[in-house]
Amino acid sequence: MATYFRDLYGVRVQLSEATAAYRTIPYQVAVHAAQTITVSKNGGAFGATAGTVGAQVEGTQYKLIIHADDIDTLGSVVFKSATGSDTHYLQGIRVVSHDPITSIAAIEDDTGTSGVAIADGAITAAKLGANAITSAAWDTTTSDAIADEVWKELLADHDGVAGSVAEALRWITQALVGKVVTDDTVNTMKIYATDGVTVLWTLTNTAAGINITRTPT
Repeated sequence: MATYFRDLYGVRVQLSEATAAYRTIPYQVAVHAAQTITVSKNGGAFGATAGTVGAQVEGTQYKLIIHADDIDTLGSVVFKSATGSDTHYLQGIRVVSHDPITSIAAIEDDTGTSGVAIADGAITAAKLGANAITSAAWDTTTSDAIADEVWKELLADHDGVAGSVAEALRWITQALVGKVVTDDTVNTMKIYATDGVTVLWTLTNTAAGINITRTPT
């Protein structure tokens, strides 16, 4: 009686896989003969399967058709394929929680990278802007490099979009240093941009005793 260890390392099967084709694994026997299959889960004793079979493809080429209930436990699973004269240990199969057949494709679809090869080192500071990944010399941290670059951006590069943060910052800056014209006749105060021509907004003054309320109009 001969004993053979058929190493199937790298074979991954999803937990309780429903599709038979995904849990069918080829292997070789010494001599064509009817095979009796038993199973060991995570180093346990070999016992009867729930219906896993070893079927001939041709000659001594066989296929292990695993029953879903024999892969209902995460971790390593070993099948013993035995005849009257030979015993084959099919070891190295690992039961995993994800689908090794379709999971990668699903991830690529979700991230928009299907068919797109990202070269080694392609995502670098040069691709994101200087110091975007590695912090600037003046920064003592390494976790906020991208934020550093955002704060160093020029307002002029991002202004022009109504309601944007850049526009709001420009208004605030210009209001602080721009021209202010007060008209006592109509009780208004006009705040200009730094060009002295563009009116940012007009405030209407309302007096109530010693209190003056300025309302944007």
